[in-house]
Amino acid sequence: MQVIGLCRFSYLATGGFRGVQSHALFDRTRLEERFAHFETLTLPSLRAQSDPDFDFVIVTSADLPAWALERLFAAAQSLPSAVIEQHGPGRMMPLMRAVAQRARRDPSAPCLQFRQDDDDAVATDFIARLREAARLASDLCAAHPMVGVDWTSGFAIQCNHLGVSGHAQHKPNLGVAHAVHVLGGIKASIFHYPHHKLSEHVPTLSFPDPPMWLRAHGDFNDSGQTRARVPNTPLAGATLKRFGISPESVAAAFSAL
Repeated sequence: MQVIGLCRFSYLATGGFRGVQSHALFDRTRLEERFAHFETLTLPSLRAQSDPDFDFVIVTSADLPAWALERLFAAAQSLPSAVIEQHGPGRMMPLMRAVAQRARRDPSAPCLQFRQDDDDAVATDFIARLREAARLASDLCAAHPMVGVDWTSGFAIQCNHLGVSGHAQHKPNLGVAHAVHVLGGIKASIFHYPHHKLSEHVPTLSFPDPPMWLRAHGDFNDSGQTRARVPNTPLAGATLKRFGISPESVAAAFSAL
C-alpha cells in the first residue's frame, strides 16, 4: 500500500498559519531557523525509518528566495523519496488536498497519508507501525472512506546550541505522527479536515504509546505561541536515537544561527 507524506516548507498561503505573517515568511532569520529544524530533526527522522517505502512531497512557495530554494533541494536530496513542488499563493487546505490526490500513483487503490511539519520529527518505526495499524484494522478501514490513525504521546522540545531539551506530552490529534487510511476511489485526504478535528468526523485509531513524535517549539512557528509552562530537561541519547536525531548535529546547527 502506498504511503504518502505531505509537508509544507514556507509556503505562502492565505490560511493555515497563525504565528507568522506573510510579509515575514521569507525573512532570512526565520528561514535559517526553519532549515536548522528541517535538516536536523525532520529529515533525519525520515531517513532513519525502518520501513523506507514511502513517498514524501514538500510544498513550498514559488516566491521562496533563490538561496533558500537551492538549500531546500540540496537537503531533500538526502531523502530519496522526496519531491519538491512550488506553488503560487493560495488557500492552503484546497492546495494540499490537490497535492495529496496527485501524489497517489493509483487513485483506485487505498493509500495511507501522513502530514509532517517541517520542524517536527517522528520515531524511526512510524511508517512500519502505520502499516501495521492499517493491517490490524483492515475491516474498519474497508468499511469507511477514511479512517484516522493517531499516536498521542511524544515530546515537546526546544533546540539550541546545547542540543535538544524537552518534556513528555500526551496530546491527541496534534498533527504529527498523525495519518489517515483512504479508500480507493475516494478523493478525501488528510487535509480534508483540520487535524485537531479529524476524530470528530471519521473513526480514529488512537495509540497512547510508544512515544512517536518530537514537536519543536521555536521563535517562528505556531507551536511556540503556546509553549507549555513545563520545565524542559536535556533529552537522553536513547530517546533521541529513537527519532534518528543526533544531538551534536542539532547543537552545531543552532550554534550557527
